[in-house]
Amino acid sequence: MRQSRSWVVFGVGVLASLGWVESARAAIAGDEYHLILLDKTGSMADPLDASGTTTFWDNAISAAKAWITQDITALPLPRRAYAIWTFLDNTCPYCGPGDQPNVKQVWPLVGSTDCPAPAAGTAPSTTFYEASTGFCVLAGSPGKGNAAAYARTLLCDSASSDCSQVPGALENIRSQQRAQHAVGNTPLADSVCLALEQLRGAALAGSQAKKILTLESDAGENWSAFACKGASSPDPGFNHFQNGKDGTTFKVDWGWQPGWQLNLTRRAVFLAANPSFAQEANAVATQITNASQGLPADMAIRIDAHYAMCSPTDTLAPCPTTSALTVIGPDGTVSNPSEPALRSASLAPGFRTLAAATATGMTPTILPAELSFMHAMGSINAKSGFRAITRDSSVVFGVTHKLAGDVDDSGCVDKADFSIVTQKDVWMQRAVQPLQIAIRADLNRDGWVNELDRAIVLANWGKGCINNPGPKPKI
Repeated sequence: MRQSRSWVVFGVGVLASLGWVESARAAIAGDEYHLILLDKTGSMADPLDASGTTTFWDNAISAAKAWITQDITALPLPRRAYAIWTFLDNTCPYCGPGDQPNVKQVWPLVGSTDCPAPAAGTAPSTTFYEASTGFCVLAGSPGKGNAAAYARTLLCDSASSDCSQVPGALENIRSQQRAQHAVGNTPLADSVCLALEQLRGAALAGSQAKKILTLESDAGENWSAFACKGASSPDPGFNHFQNGKDGTTFKVDWGWQPGWQLNLTRRAVFLAANPSFAQEANAVATQITNASQGLPADMAIRIDAHYAMCSPTDTLAPCPTTSALTVIGPDGTVSNPSEPALRSASLAPGFRTLAAATATGMTPTILPAELSFMHAMGSINAKSGFRAITRDSSVVFGVTHKLAGDVDDSGCVDKADFSIVTQKDVWMQRAVQPLQIAIRADLNRDGWVNELDRAIVLANWGKGCINNPGPKPKI
């Protein structure tokens, strides 16, 4: 028997019957609440290469950190609050004591040392746990000084450079995913609905604040139990739309037929008028009839879709059979025209597409209808975003350097190498074509340029140098 909604764990202070209490501070226009939702289901632990050193889960953590880095560098810097949630379903053979029952907030929690409860008379510049919402309000008023708090609290960025002293909330939960799994129970629809509702609830404590949901998932919905549940909707056949428009033509319900994608779209659209759980069933039963009905203006959704491209001869896991999913040819043609693949124009530069398979018969590990839906949600308004983060066996990350940490192959690990790794258009970026400089800076060859690569430069500082390279740069 499936459990009732009561098994949802919010991890916040006191939210009695969702009667949100007044915030510890008054939100102002420009404040932002960010909820990062990480798919922790079994398939996210699948290795992306034969060595098994990188998984979808690893990519999800790195991708979330890339979004936060983008937040840091986007000026002006508002005061931001963050919460991190994960989801899986523990009704499976591999789950054990302590595993979460579906959606769960994992940071901050009451007593989190990196986001403590505020003391009496706390100054606005102090990072603190906001009990009325369960979010961590990061230190700093608008200004560049705000960035330091983000780096320490969320990004594993500290003077230690290797994250050993200040692991950061996202890096600290990287190790939580299981190395082995047996069943992939994925309550994606329920989890996204709950996350959107949590954000909307947080808004009642500060109605002027913006709300941003960041989702990291490989899709695979198959285990939701409530109003957003359903079989997969057929792909509507268009991918370049915003608020239901295909070019200039509006499509009722954005072209989605009955299924969880339709339910979740309706829930998102009618969230402003129906913010509470009690209204969820009404929201998913209401038809979207015109282009003025869209995501509430103060909300945005950022989505990273994680999947692999593989063929029957790959050692890459997972690799579904061609009978399970649409087969994508090298020219972008598909075996099932009713489920058209996303074309390259719909994806951000530097990310591979379904149509970019490198051999005939390559198969995506994500249903095209689900990928299309994730793209739709990430395009729901101008403040939202979508990225496809892919891997196939033909891609080898990074390059071989004769000297560890010597990004420019000068024979000396020095400031030039440090500067390349940390420059704005390389740091926290995906190390794939056409970003050749990022590929060279991906020293641990995991597909990302981040603090792990910077640590390699600092660990090898001065090696090969004829002249003293000077002191190591301060972080």
